Amino acid sequence: MRYFDVRRLFAPHLCILLFYVYNIAGVAIPFSFVTFTIHRFCCIVYHTNLFFKTKRWVTICIASQWIGEFVISLPFIFRRGSYCSNELWMQIYTCTMATFLPSLINTVLNIRIFAYVRSSTQRIQPQVIVIPTNSSNNIQQSIISRRDMSLLRQMIFIFFIFIIG
Repeated sequence: MRYFDVRRLFAPHLCILLFYVYNIAGVAIPFSFVTFTIHRFCCIVYHTNLFFKTKRWVTICIASQWIGEFVISLPFIFRRGSYCSNELWMQIYTCTMATFLPSLINTVLNIRIFAYVRSSTQRIQPQVIVIPTNSSNNIQQSIISRRDMSLLRQMIFIFFIFIIG
């Protein structure tokens, strides 16, 4: 009977594979948040386009998430240098691809979703407060509806879950 030998796990070519799989696992959850945000953005902003409500669109989103993970992790396979060293550039690259880039994409898309929903709310129910002043000019200040506040709270909550998790 053969026993598992840890030294075989860190053989030169297997070590590259381990770093590749480790990076894929590291970017999987942030990329799923990005995929979720892209799906939600397309469903909200392009709600009249029926394609974004189909199973095919969901399949495309999930497939592109996995393809993106495999492609972004390719530098771990095609790197130069010693095989089993965790170099500084690899840590910076993983941190950038797993934290900063998904955070930026999520923030931009959530701002665009919020702006779109806010503008549609104002088109449907324009709510303003007229503040009288001493002069003849009145200042109009828009009210943020409960729907907009709920959406904003949900987006902030999801962002914190993304950063903390």
